[in-house]
Amino acid sequence: MLVKRFRLLAVLMLLTLMPLVFSGCASTELTGTVYFSLEDAPVEGATIRVDDTEAISDAYGQFALGNMPLRVIEGQVIIEGFPDFDFSVNLEEADIEHHFSIEIPASRTTINFIENSYEEAEVSTDDINIQFSGEEVDHRLLTSGFQTGIVALGTYDLGITSEIYESLEKEILLEEGEHEIKVVLDLTLDETYRRFNRVNDLHRHAESYTYLHPDIQALVSAAEWAGAHSTEVSIIDAAPSDETEHADWISELTGQSYPVVIAFDRPYIAEARGNRVAFEETQYWTNLDGRWYRVFPRKFW
Repeated sequence: MLVKRFRLLAVLMLLTLMPLVFSGCASTELTGTVYFSLEDAPVEGATIRVDDTEAISDAYGQFALGNMPLRVIEGQVIIEGFPDFDFSVNLEEADIEHHFSIEIPASRTTINFIENSYEEAEVSTDDINIQFSGEEVDHRLLTSGFQTGIVALGTYDLGITSEIYESLEKEILLEEGEHEIKVVLDLTLDETYRRFNRVNDLHRHAESYTYLHPDIQALVSAAEWAGAHSTEVSIIDAAPSDETEHADWISELTGQSYPVVIAFDRPYIAEARGNRVAFEETQYWTNLDGRWYRVFPRKFW
């Protein structure tokens, strides 16, 4: 009789402990790694949240969440500067520990500046100021552009100001992964005017010829252009003065009408055979596809 009571007591104790045993097995430790969708880019300091439980990723992007129920759970990854990222993981058949990875869509984009000139030279970042209107984007300057840090995907407003390039506001789309974008900058008329007169005054007429409008180049060859300039004259000083804008300007030389032409009065001080002479010239410039070209009202050679 005593043995039967002992067996009955043992069964009752087992039945009492079984829920506790099974409840102890009904959870798992959830470990994982958070990384950006770029090579070697773990996310440090991300908050991984499941209901009321949170963990912070370490320098390797790793985290751990204990006592996760054996079911499909949903959570969020919160990273400063990024939209909250929702994730879901099935733990129904998980072991004591379940590991998974969370990939966060991100971009790292290199933006190269190219000068809209006949030689399409690279643009030095020393000559420009870079702004992002509306969105602050982490970036570092390169020789001829800049590279963003790791940033969220999306469209950003790029603003460029410069003394020698036209101001530019451009939407740029930062897509997932590593990318390169080329941004073309137009020279200002003042800078084009300065470069043209510099090479012309140095008798580098092959270069100054490239500043002539295609309509002019169709009428005069590079050799004729060079021959029209006396190499015996040295320009001591030449500076633009007043400028005038002309609408629907017609050139007698080309017979063409140009929507907008800017005229510069250019006083010279020149030296020829030891004698200094002051004279004045008016230059006419018009824009074509973002570049400024010199045009002429009549024959000059």
